[in-house]
Amino acid sequence: MRSLTPEERAIIADPQGHWEFMFLRVANYDGTMINVGNLAIGERNADFLNSHTLADDLDRFTHTLTASLRGSVGEYSLVPFRTDSPLNVDDADDYQPLLDLNRAWDLWICIKPRGEYPSGEGDYREWARGFTDRLDISGHRDEMVMQGRGPEAPLIDHLILADEVTPKVYAAGDLADVLQAMLDDQFPATYTLVVDPSAPSTYIDELTLTEPVKFWKIFSDTAAVGTGVVRFLYDDSDNLAIHLFTPNRTATVPDWSVGPDEHEKVDVGLALETVGNYVIVRFVNASGAIETVTSPTVSPTITPTASTLRYGIKPIVITLAQNTGINDATRAQALADAIR
Repeated sequence: MRSLTPEERAIIADPQGHWEFMFLRVANYDGTMINVGNLAIGERNADFLNSHTLADDLDRFTHTLTASLRGSVGEYSLVPFRTDSPLNVDDADDYQPLLDLNRAWDLWICIKPRGEYPSGEGDYREWARGFTDRLDISGHRDEMVMQGRGPEAPLIDHLILADEVTPKVYAAGDLADVLQAMLDDQFPATYTLVVDPSAPSTYIDELTLTEPVKFWKIFSDTAAVGTGVVRFLYDDSDNLAIHLFTPNRTATVPDWSVGPDEHEKVDVGLALETVGNYVIVRFVNASGAIETVTSPTVSPTITPTASTLRYGIKPIVITLAQNTGINDATRAQALADAIR
């Protein structure tokens, strides 16, 4: 998900108000991106995007999109089963649903001062992209709900095949080199890891996989050994790539301030199940014995923290396999502290 530019922030901060314009594109059967915010229906165009919600968090694998779409305008329907809809065609005008699973999507946005309008698609910037996971047409007949994940989705679903007979081995090395080797092995000549200045340079021991494992999980877990995070990010030129970076989790100065007139929707929902403040890490040491560390420590009772005093003790238990490279108490403690 792209960040706001300083110019966009200034527009949003203007007490006179601002307008947001957006459109959603989806890939048709042949991969051509179709703007469902500007679909031709007869001699006029229609915007089929009612609303959308993007949810993201630094510690999630990817962002998620939920988009509400108009189901039909007369005979022009987005319902995939409507073989008679002029919208459900491929590039050769043969029947193929315009909306389908595992299709690419991208969302574009334009922020203008109140009273100003975009002059064309050149005023828009790509805000987020990904792949469709779910289409819900069971609700109101004039509405469809499309759900999708970000560009990490194919890597999240990808399975590394390994077993005891044919293990998958990644040689020891600096963190960024190991991560790039994993990308090259599973997705040859597809992804180049961008190493941000903040990225950790942790040395990673040889990694041997002896059972099938989801690629993005082992990829992100390996990055986390060095307190790093891997995500698809836009650069200053809006190019999207996988970045390795270390988030600033101790920031005291905000990137930008939110004025009293900028709140259009404030979600004040709180849930206790999202709190985890006592981390238990079980690992296999160099001798093959299982050891345990905790964060905060126990001596002889759990060392209180602001979170445990406020919410009580909410445990997270993490059991590490022997091949994770965390085989001593120092590394295990660093992992537990970082997670907490």
